[in-house]
Amino acid sequence: MAIYKNTPPVVLSGSVLNIDAANWAQPVSRNLLNYSTDLTNAAWSKLRCQITASAGTAPDGTNTAFAMTITDSTGLVRLTAASFTASVPGGPYTLSCYVKKNNSTAGAFQPGVYDSAQSVSGMAPQYAIQNNFIRSGSSIFGTSATVISTTTQDAGNGWYRVATSGILSSSISAFSVFFDIADAFGSNKVNGQSLLLWKPQFEAGIEATQPNDIPTTIRFAPDLSGNGNTGSFSTNRPTRTPNNGGSIAFLGSYTGYPTLTYAATPTLNISGSSMSGEVWVKFNRLDYTTSSGSLVYLYRKGNPDSPSPNNGVWLAYDNRANRSSFTFTCFGNSAGGFAGGGNSFGGSEYAQTFTTGSWNHIVFTINNSTGSFYINGLQKGPNKNFNSLDLYNTGSSSTGITIFDVVPPAPTPFEIGVFRLYNRALSQQEVFQNYNALKSRFNLS
Repeated sequence: MAIYKNTPPVVLSGSVLNIDAANWAQPVSRNLLNYSTDLTNAAWSKLRCQITASAGTAPDGTNTAFAMTITDSTGLVRLTAASFTASVPGGPYTLSCYVKKNNSTAGAFQPGVYDSAQSVSGMAPQYAIQNNFIRSGSSIFGTSATVISTTTQDAGNGWYRVATSGILSSSISAFSVFFDIADAFGSNKVNGQSLLLWKPQFEAGIEATQPNDIPTTIRFAPDLSGNGNTGSFSTNRPTRTPNNGGSIAFLGSYTGYPTLTYAATPTLNISGSSMSGEVWVKFNRLDYTTSSGSLVYLYRKGNPDSPSPNNGVWLAYDNRANRSSFTFTCFGNSAGGFAGGGNSFGGSEYAQTFTTGSWNHIVFTINNSTGSFYINGLQKGPNKNFNSLDLYNTGSSSTGITIFDVVPPAPTPFEIGVFRLYNRALSQQEVFQNYNALKSRFNLS
């Protein structure tokens, strides 16, 4: 897979924040399980179950899923990995696996870990098979095991990725990892029923990696500008995908939408009267006919609802009520305020209807109080003059920035490939240069 680097001709001069999913370290498997891609191997012991290879299409589209079929429902049904030595005393550790209903609808899928003698603390949450593997209650063995988190992620086509992170007893010297089909939630397992499994993984840490660059939930967004501005995602995290050399996918299916925030730092508190913001974005759902669209913030700093101080910069795409326009707002202006529209790039001149599933390059610049807006390397509409421009003052010095946020009514799935923030205005030539530098990566001509 090609890795796209931020080398010339991309313009980096004046960049104070540089997010590029292609340049993040690729997920490197730290899997402590042996033969994780060959569950039929003798290293895996099978108790009252049969493992069949090439039993179905895996999340990556290959025929590499394994079927775990119950052969005797009268007792414990378990697939167990060979024991191995603990790499970090106590952990934390994360156990994860992709799982799919095959013809099994009863009971629970129960991945777990003990010490090899099963005499010290372990953890084994139960994921309800009939409820799309949502965890409902958990069994914690021993008194010193601490479960940090249990998650269920929809991986598409009936697949789910379940993960458990926890701290085990520091006295554990060797691990035993297992996967059970258990009686639970008022329903019992039955002979002949089966689940599909794919790529079980056990590793040190509370953020599981993924082998072979399968999309992985991400917690942090590193800054490639060299300024050390590391952002963090909210509890409901997006995924990193291999699409277009690397992208951040906001799936739009979370109860609480994921956002990315950066704390206030001197480099992000842009002073003066010039700045630029740049983003490569792909909207995967928009609604121009039934009024179910959302307001998608690509960048924001400041609070438009606060009368004093009223300063900062916001860039959003408004798809609510069938709208199709960008709103670009600078505060500290006597005509300012998000609702007032005095500083907005709105109306027909800046309307833009997008084709879902296609990438677009969006740039806004402010040059000595004159704003310009660009889509795919070309300026959109006339320049905008800002009176009494206030990008930064004591009112916003302690305010970080938020990017990639969505306002209801409906979630809007989209992907971000690149986001950059500059402490100066890019010229029209530089905007076009940045577009040309990465257009082939994002399938544009």
